[in-house]
Amino acid sequence: MGIPSENQEIVGYAKILAESQTLFYNGDPEIEKAVERLHIENPTQKVHGMDLEIYCYIEKAKSNILSAIL
Repeated sequence: MGIPSENQEIVGYAKILAESQTLFYNGDPEIEKAVERLHIENPTQKVHGMDLEIYCYIEKAKSNILSAIL
C-alpha cells in the first residue's frame, strides 16, 4: 500500500468504517470475528469482495484509531 495505515486520514476512514460495521453487525462481536475468520481462512476467494492484503491494511488502520484519539 502506498499510504501508511497510521496516516491520520486513513485512520479517520477506518474509524468511519468501524462505526458503520458496528451498526451493521448490531454491535455483535461474534459476527465481526466470523467475518475476520472468513477473510483469513479464504484469502484468495473473491466472494467476500476484498483481498486479504487490503483487509489486513484496513484492520491495521482500525487498530490505530485509539492512538489517534489520545
